[in-house]
Amino acid sequence: MPARAAGICGLLSFVTVNLGWILGGLAQPDAFSTADDDIRRIPEWRDSWIVSLATVPAIIVANVVFGTQGDGAATRAGTVVVFVWFAFLGFRLVQKGEPSRETAAPPVL
Repeated sequence: MPARAAGICGLLSFVTVNLGWILGGLAQPDAFSTADDDIRRIPEWRDSWIVSLATVPAIIVANVVFGTQGDGAATRAGTVVVFVWFAFLGFRLVQKGEPSRETAAPPVL
């Protein structure tokens, strides 16, 4: 029975991912394009992309280094690296999320 449940969950995940992409594409306005992603062109985020790219090699290094320390140490070390990256992204969102007073548009009266 557990193998059958795992197979059903695997098929359902495939179906839900594809439905999300298809229905999400239909719900988006025509001007939106996932192929023309402008996030990388935001000047305020340029100093964050190297850290984001370095996360995967850092996870691999942490897993290799702590893999010799015993059961579960590599998993914990990789998880710590991921959560540090999450904290970094959260900090950057808080830091860069609010426009400064110089760049904010003046109020319309």
